[in-house]
Amino acid sequence: MPTRKRVQNRKDMGADTLIKELEITEDIATEAAKMSKGMGVLKGSFTKGAGNIYGAMGELIVSKYLNRPIESTYNYDIVLSDGKKVDVKTKRTSVKPKLDYDCSISNWNTKQQCDYYIFCRIKNDFSVGWILGYYDKDQYLEDSIFMKRGTIDKSNGYVVKSDCYNLKISSLKNIDDFMFQDVINQSKENIKNISKSA
Repeated sequence: MPTRKRVQNRKDMGADTLIKELEITEDIATEAAKMSKGMGVLKGSFTKGAGNIYGAMGELIVSKYLNRPIESTYNYDIVLSDGKKVDVKTKRTSVKPKLDYDCSISNWNTKQQCDYYIFCRIKNDFSVGWILGYYDKDQYLEDSIFMKRGTIDKSNGYVVKSDCYNLKISSLKNIDDFMFQDVINQSKENIKNISKSA
């Protein structure tokens, strides 16, 4: 399969602006433990199900940040106010993520019916999580780099464990875009209601 062309990094946006750091509270940890027990193993999972609790925490911090409920289907995890569907992709980490780190989508998961990917990292000790940003699903597959299993990533020396598509965190878009869109949608709804009552 041909290698995808990497998009230019968003150098105008610093890590403190793009990446959102959130505390993993006791309530989040408890809820994540309950959710992870019923998740099973998603086909193409990099961790074969061992990372379920991290995935659940990723969904929870995004849900709380956007104030949207978790749907937890195979195809998507959260539905935005405009009906767009989001799948949350989470990795565990021992360090604070940097802009030159990669986000990954397993080749098995490219058929999921969603509109956006949101990427997260959860620290190994469950103390903190990071929402890295989002990307349009179809555009991600165009802009990312395809990595074959067994390939050594020259940028970091990592041996790829499963066929996947990689994109730098610096290329992601700010999750706050969704919150701004919610404000716009609510304003439109308010204007519509005022017009009906006039």
